[in-house]
Amino acid sequence: MRRPAPVLPRTLRGRLIAGLVALLAIACATVGVVTYFSVEGSLSNELGNQLQTATSLANSCLDSQLGTADGDDHAHPAGQSGGDGSAPPAAQPQGPDLYCDGLGNGTFLAYVKDGQWHARLIPASTVTLTAADERTLLGIRPSPPPRQNGKVPTTTADLPSAGGEFALTALKDPDGAI
Repeated sequence: MRRPAPVLPRTLRGRLIAGLVALLAIACATVGVVTYFSVEGSLSNELGNQLQTATSLANSCLDSQLGTADGDDHAHPAGQSGGDGSAPPAAQPQGPDLYCDGLGNGTFLAYVKDGQWHARLIPASTVTLTAADERTLLGIRPSPPPRQNGKVPTTTADLPSAGGEFALTALKDPDGAI
């Protein structure tokens, strides 16, 4: 029985071409790996920044809406401008129908106060949380409201009743709402 001939090139030209092809493959793989980790890090940082901004917007919005509903002195009554001179949000319903301007579509917004849960996917879809989702959300350790440029810890959780996995933050308000 005869053995098949080796596939390796025997000439100097063949060995040089094989070496260049191998070197090119290694260079392409290196560039690909470095690019992947660079883009992944950049996108993760951007998502984190967007989540911090959304947390601040949602906290301000909920403070305003829930404060108005509870008669809180810190909230601005409907029809008056905010403390920064901005106009108040346009006729935003209270409670389970809440809406916050500035939050992107698909943003999950939920709060619990006195055992009552209210949850939405922005812009207009009410979410009925399952008991498992409520336990998941309550399992996130809430932070105090952030001071200016303060970071709030984030976590990722799967909320099937809201439609999937979300990057989440949790804040505890002085009035007891989370």
